[in-house]
Amino acid sequence: MHEDDHAVAVPFYDLWHEDGHVPMVRELLPPLLSGVRRGVIEIGAGTGLITELIVRATPAEVFAVEPSLGMRSVLLSRLVSDPEALRRVTVLPYGGLDVEVDEPVEAIVMISVLQSFTPDERAELWRVLARQLEPGGRLLFNWRERAAAVPGAPAVLGSYRVGRHALSL
Repeated sequence: MHEDDHAVAVPFYDLWHEDGHVPMVRELLPPLLSGVRRGVIEIGAGTGLITELIVRATPAEVFAVEPSLGMRSVLLSRLVSDPEALRRVTVLPYGGLDVEVDEPVEAIVMISVLQSFTPDERAELWRVLARQLEPGGRLLFNWRERAAAVPGAPAVLGSYRVGRHALSL
């Protein structure tokens, strides 16, 4: 990713995802992280919605990997309000194919990220992640199939009221 493809979505990202998959992930992910004590890599940390969850679910050090400057800005702002998260979360400005940490981690989390990689990129991603994950570690991910856009038709993702404004995404 050469440009910040997510820049236009950043102001609305949390609104949209709170209406989508995030509430279900908040229910399903913590039990899957039970017992994780060492490092966790989160690929595609976005604005930190799932990063916060990982910090609450495990005492591990967290490497939040996010290539988008806009998303990282929100993520860092979110961490400021939580001293424990600020101490344990390292935010890395990489894409999933570029991630490298000093020692293998116990878990890798990718929520709503995998489908953004092409099949060839996914093949490389598995090799990259295998180098980062300790033997017997946990690779936790989901697959969100998105409907193909109809050319010329605007796609409405949701409508939200924020103060006096009604926003349609």
